[in-house]
Amino acid sequence: MGKHRDKSNKGDVSAPVKFFFTVGVLAVLLFIGIFIYHKIYMGPSSIVDEYVDAFMAKSPSRLFKVMNLEESFFLTPENLDKRLREVAEYEKFTSYSMLPKEDGTTGDDVKKYELHYMEGRLESPFTQVITVRKSDENFLFLFDRWQIDPTDMIARDVTIRVPLGAELIVDDINIPATELRRQGKKDQDFELGDMFSGAHVIKVKLDGFDDHEDMFELEPKSYAGEPVVEVTAGQMKPDDTRGEIVSGLIEKAIPKVYENMLQRRTFDHLLEEVAIEPVTRDGLRRSYEAMIDDNADPEDHLTFISFDKIVSRVTSTLSDDDCYAYHVVTVVRYTAERTVVVDGEPEIQTARGKKRFKSVFHFDGNQWWVHDSDVFDGIMYADKK
Repeated sequence: MGKHRDKSNKGDVSAPVKFFFTVGVLAVLLFIGIFIYHKIYMGPSSIVDEYVDAFMAKSPSRLFKVMNLEESFFLTPENLDKRLREVAEYEKFTSYSMLPKEDGTTGDDVKKYELHYMEGRLESPFTQVITVRKSDENFLFLFDRWQIDPTDMIARDVTIRVPLGAELIVDDINIPATELRRQGKKDQDFELGDMFSGAHVIKVKLDGFDDHEDMFELEPKSYAGEPVVEVTAGQMKPDDTRGEIVSGLIEKAIPKVYENMLQRRTFDHLLEEVAIEPVTRDGLRRSYEAMIDDNADPEDHLTFISFDKIVSRVTSTLSDDDCYAYHVVTVVRYTAERTVVVDGEPEIQTARGKKRFKSVFHFDGNQWWVHDSDVFDGIMYADKK
């Protein structure tokens, strides 16, 4: 019998080959699908479409997410919504148009799109130029990833300087002491971080002063930690209690000066009881020591003085160094006793009188200081006979 060959398996593909071929086809299809998905949903224009959809839906939380913003003290969806309502009144927009914008800053890595909005049948004066940039991170290590650049909306590294000890409120938000970054002798800096550009309201509260309120404008740039607003004590108006405090200070200081002078105490001892501004201490020290020397004559010197009535009138002004200042005119009624040697015999002479003094107080380092006073200009008692 002849031999017969079974040719039924000729040309068959093995199972492993079929498997890898199928996997290869699926991989190609998957790649094509991802490529199409990326083009449709992750290209620069698609990212802007997503932004506009959230914008037209008036959804600040979606906008915040699309813009890849990191929430911080002032960068919040609520503040973004507030800003857009103030600058654009975006709740009135009903439709939009979008066109690519070509300029010297665009290219393969940067794309810009100009957006125009309609309020019913009227075009809004508000327009936007949205910038999208190619991210350093790729999608699946193969495809470009695009992100909206929020630089045109953000002011970075915002710092505000206020008087030492003051409380800061920005856009009705109390800034906690944890945001303090620097404290000097006269002022302190609050670091607010990043904020939306545009108009903001500042309020400064300082014990004994009326609240200082003002508006400031932030540009979309980095301020590098330099104060964008600086409020000095000189810009703040003391409240009614400040005049009373300064009156009380000078009305206590005058008797202290004379008490220390009669006891021949040092100027440094006087400083423990009277707050004299450091910048003028040397001059007032010399005047005080001259008072002691003038009262050293054993045959004619003041031995006692009492103050029967002290009345002060306070007016406010600004000092040369831009700190808040008070001019104080103080009228005192006094009774003084002077020891005088007449014909070799000491006798006590008593005199009653009235004297007017002028003083200047400065507010610095969260307290009031005697800057100058003619209390130190000479000894107060009746003219020598």
